[in-house]
Amino acid sequence: MNPVQEKIQIGMDLKKASNEYLDLCELRYSKDTFVEKRTLCQKICLTWGKIDITDITPSMVSKHLQQRAMQTSKNAYNKDRKNLLAMFNWFRKTYGIVNEAVARVDRMPEERKPEYLPPTEDIDKVKMVASGQDRIMLECYYYTFARRSELFDWIWDDVNFEKEWYRLWTKKRLHGDRQADYFPMPKSYETHRIFAILYFGFSAITDFFLAGHEFKTNKLSAITILLGGIFSLLFAVGFALQEYGVIPKNMIVYLTEWIYFILVMSWLLLKILPPKKK
Repeated sequence: MNPVQEKIQIGMDLKKASNEYLDLCELRYSKDTFVEKRTLCQKICLTWGKIDITDITPSMVSKHLQQRAMQTSKNAYNKDRKNLLAMFNWFRKTYGIVNEAVARVDRMPEERKPEYLPPTEDIDKVKMVASGQDRIMLECYYYTFARRSELFDWIWDDVNFEKEWYRLWTKKRLHGDRQADYFPMPKSYETHRIFAILYFGFSAITDFFLAGHEFKTNKLSAITILLGGIFSLLFAVGFALQEYGVIPKNMIVYLTEWIYFILVMSWLLLKILPPKKK
């Protein structure tokens, strides 16, 4: 008995086949890659019209790619060629439709200019000007070398402060599998923990003073501010416990924080407690 063979399709409409290919791409690739492939399919379907896949010639492919090179760049030529080749390979694997029109068109030699790498001084100037969320994101980019999408995909499990590593997830793998790359925590992170201690410590002190001032007029507002100060203090102590296990000489910062805390709490208690009756 002969083995059952898959039915090979002789021809198929380009628009229909490309739509089925795009349905798969939308599930498999990132949004940017999908949009890139969809734009290409829309252009060739508009240019070539209603046509069977087997009727597409190397001349048609070459003409489209040359226009891309003249209108945009040689890099755009090669990118379209790569995407067309991937789509025609999918036609062959899925439907058995063989057309070597794209494979017969050579890749365009291109000259890529080296990307601009700003000096450290310029990066520091930008970080000094930035504030709030922008400053936080710039610091993350600077110390992790991560892409924006990789940072936005982060969860707490991707950052390990105890073992001092972080991981970035990527789909730039064979078959598009999502895999993680592990990196050591930047050495300068130890310095950043000191700044975090100072920041949260002084934030707590400020909140304690404001809470004491507000208590006379608005007790609810004072309690809210006081809770914010307590949370800031907990963050400061948490960072301090991490830091002082590595650099004992900075214990003076730890002692200073607690001295401020004791002074502020004593002042608050004197303000909150009713005066003694004579």
